Amino acid sequence: MQGIYCIENTVSGRKYYGSSNNVQKRLKQHNTDLLKNIHHNMQLQRCFNKHGDIFKYYLLEETNFTTAVELLKYEQTFIDRNVNGYNMAPANGGDIISAHPDKDMIIQKMKTTLRQTIAAMTDDERKQRFGRTGNKNSNWRNGGNKIKCPVCNNNIISTKNSTCGTCRDRTKENNPFYGKHHTDSTKLKLREYRSGDNSWIKGIDPSKLPYTKQYKITYPDCTVNTVYGLKAVAEEFNVSVENVHATIQRIKLGKYPQRGKFANHVIEEL
Repeated sequence: MQGIYCIENTVSGRKYYGSSNNVQKRLKQHNTDLLKNIHHNMQLQRCFNKHGDIFKYYLLEETNFTTAVELLKYEQTFIDRNVNGYNMAPANGGDIISAHPDKDMIIQKMKTTLRQTIAAMTDDERKQRFGRTGNKNSNWRNGGNKIKCPVCNNNIISTKNSTCGTCRDRTKENNPFYGKHHTDSTKLKLREYRSGDNSWIKGIDPSKLPYTKQYKITYPDCTVNTVYGLKAVAEEFNVSVENVHATIQRIKLGKYPQRGKFANHVIEEL
């Protein structure tokens, strides 16, 4: 049965309103959560823990909305009128702290309470509440089905493997492709796939790409040129991109090239 339900404190008269497409099942769930001390509403749970089950659970109004949005919107009208009730959040749930005018004070109070609670606990109580021993700890490396690689004695491996991937022997017969060759048609496909003709940026000006870095080249005669991308620098000096990158890293350390193609040149990333 769809409708609006109420959980009422029979002593104080305070109420909690909710809605559901199956009110009977939802009310049973509220009662079960309170008994298990896991109810989402802190005020209801504290009252239940202190005074016992002094609540009355009942259907307030049967409804027949076609969407959940309509049902929640109607529920909100009851919550809005429930001044000093048990409802702590809007009908659709959500964050109740971010927009609160006393947000900073509430957060600070929560932090203070948590620190006081932890400080009052014994070492054994802290271990029992926060500890993650054995295989419950994600950093545990002293058991389970994982051991250290016997070759490097560093990397963790599964018991079904003899070594880690770094130490694994892939030479000759241990290489699954040993003695095999690609066919000519496969070689052609690989060559086409790896060629620049298939690049999505082929023909595009590097300066138009938002992630392309700029580099300033200062020549021996003190003239300056700004280019886009390491490839442009590499093409100007007729060297590899790796060579350009290594040279720039050395220049950053104050090691300016004195010979070779980069002699007396300064290349800086802008």
